[in-house]
Amino acid sequence: MPTVAAPTILVVTVEPNTPNAEIVHVTAYTTGATTATVVRAAEGPGIARIHTKKPWIHGPTAYDFSGIITAETPVGGVTIGAVTTIFCSLTVPNDGAVHALLIGASVMDVSVALSTSVTVSVIWTSPTGGTQSVTTTATAVGSHGLLAAFSSSFALLKPGTQVKIYQYRAHVGGAAKVYAKIVVS
Repeated sequence: MPTVAAPTILVVTVEPNTPNAEIVHVTAYTTGATTATVVRAAEGPGIARIHTKKPWIHGPTAYDFSGIITAETPVGGVTIGAVTTIFCSLTVPNDGAVHALLIGASVMDVSVALSTSVTVSVIWTSPTGGTQSVTTTATAVGSHGLLAAFSSSFALLKPGTQVKIYQYRAHVGGAAKVYAKIVVS
């Protein structure tokens, strides 16, 4: 195990996948030592046992996934229109932490040929305070199906910022729907 010193911690599950499992945070350890300083039951109720020569793992725990929030369009999507529309939005917790963003949106289900293009944008604030955005445009087409899509595999967000997926420009002529989802952890 590597040396661990503040402010770094090492999350360890002792006796994983057993009724005796306990998550501890190693707060101090020197490589080669036979003991470590730990916080017992660091992520929930603990077991008052001494774990001697028991298996352990270092890896993600349920706590790593508990802070996920989402916003999305309704199941049937949102119809684009002659006015700009926010398809979905959420506000990132203002907890001082930097959060990660995953987005996706598609312009599809064209029921009437589009006579003008449709522009869909996502906007957010980076940890340094700069406004960030990504945009996709579905050009005027007469076919059905997927017209344009975008996704972001990873972006960082400033605490307290609003993330929104919206119709950037008013649209006239034709009919289509937007399906979108925002995931923040």
